Amino acid sequence: MPKINVYLPDDLADAVRESGIPVSAICQRALEQAVQRVAAIRDATVTDLDPAALAERLPSFTPRLVTVLSLAAQRDDPVTTGGLLHGILAEGQNLALQILSAMDIPPTTITAPTTGEPTGDATGPRFSKPAAIALELAVGEAIGLGHNYVGCEHLIIALAAEPEGAAGEVLRARGA
Repeated sequence: MPKINVYLPDDLADAVRESGIPVSAICQRALEQAVQRVAAIRDATVTDLDPAALAERLPSFTPRLVTVLSLAAQRDDPVTTGGLLHGILAEGQNLALQILSAMDIPPTTITAPTTGEPTGDATGPRFSKPAAIALELAVGEAIGLGHNYVGCEHLIIALAAEPEGAAGEVLRARGA
């Protein structure tokens, strides 16, 4: 079996050693779940964004995030980061909106961009490359925060962090 090194802060490494937990099994399971989530996102097409089908394929996505993706698919083909931001704004009740408000960025003052984005080599309707990366980053944010779900709050962080997406430019210009 191949070996992968995982680096931990000193205090966490000490706590892991003291606890005697099965590190390899835990890491394998966590990585397996992360790979499944990212693979499902990469394989998704706009036609797969029917809310029922999406909820089945990505069970760790919250119902609000599924709604956001469906709203984005109705707006864009391919789905762009602007479409994802539009979905967050249009859904209207998600935690991402509360985060923006807490940052003194009123959601009502944000306009989701309609700029096209590159789709890569994929054929058929898909996510733009920056939108796919943003969704992968959202999964990473959820995992990094220790959450067992992926929600709109993770997506807004990912959109702001994704360097090539039009939504990230809008969010960063507003201070997110």
